Amino acid sequence: MILSLVLTVVDLFLLKPLLTLYGANTENMGYALEYSTVIVSGAFFFLLAQTTNSLLKGMGYAKRAFINLLLSIIVNTILDPIFIFVFKWGVLGAALSTVVGNVVSAILAIQFLCSKKSAAHIKLVNMKLEASTIKTIISIGTPACVTQIGLSLISLTYNHVANNIGGSGAVAAYGIIYSVIMLVYMPVLGLGQGIQPIFGYNYGSKNFERVKQILKHSITYATVFCIIMFAIIEIFSGTITTLLGGKSDPELIAMATNGLRLFSLSLPVVGFQMIGTNYFQYVGKFKNSVILSVLRQFILPIPLIFILANFLGLTGIWIAAPIADFISFIVTALFIKNEICRINQGELLKGVS
Repeated sequence: MILSLVLTVVDLFLLKPLLTLYGANTENMGYALEYSTVIVSGAFFFLLAQTTNSLLKGMGYAKRAFINLLLSIIVNTILDPIFIFVFKWGVLGAALSTVVGNVVSAILAIQFLCSKKSAAHIKLVNMKLEASTIKTIISIGTPACVTQIGLSLISLTYNHVANNIGGSGAVAAYGIIYSVIMLVYMPVLGLGQGIQPIFGYNYGSKNFERVKQILKHSITYATVFCIIMFAIIEIFSGTITTLLGGKSDPELIAMATNGLRLFSLSLPVVGFQMIGTNYFQYVGKFKNSVILSVLRQFILPIPLIFILANFLGLTGIWIAAPIADFISFIVTALFIKNEICRINQGELLKGVS
């Protein structure tokens, strides 16, 4: 009874206004509330799973963290049809399966961290709040936090501006575009997370020549991948949008295809920008990383969406992100160039010795 009351309060005073901001209407608000209430209620397990598996990756147990996350996805995939179709729980079942998957991932990670296989064991006596440790965690985590908040705000902005200009069709087109773009971003983000402990270890041990090599290789791999994906999207954008939900609506296909091609124009430089931002985060250069994150996620794209939409309509919306990415790429390249110069001149070595 108490839980039901708490969830009702959350629905009315927090979730409903947020969902409205993100485009929920009278037709889908019930489903959105049902799903988001369960997800928010189980957010603790999501955070626990993400945190503990990140600890595993940071300690060098990347394979174990991958297995934990993979098992979470498998559990989610198996439970989805059972909860939705067998138990007839619908949207509620889909949300519950996601929460259960996070619970499984968190339990597996904690179990490993408490076992003898782990180099460092979790003990409550060691979980003390220390100002220096908190400061370090915040400085390293803030850029990633800014990125996630920025993605959310940009999505919100796109939904509202697109709806004002092109109605529900434009919002649907953006949904397709966003899904495709995230398929490109996710592997690059994965690469960025994978090189985190390598950067940290070599930078901490003053092996700056190795740091340069890692930076060079990771940027190269990310850029090559993004260029390949850019070519695929530009050539097959019509087919991609059709597969992702535009088959029955020719107008939506045309809108999403054109939008996807324009939105993807900056993909060849996105890999460089993302890895460059990650580099400054991983070596503890808090200010540089935050500047690059805020520039790409807040300062440039959101104003550009409104300004260009007024002059160019939907075309302005689609090209706002590429313009922001190109400008961010130039700034990131200048930051990286300066960093490489400092490494070559031995200034970094003096700074940490």
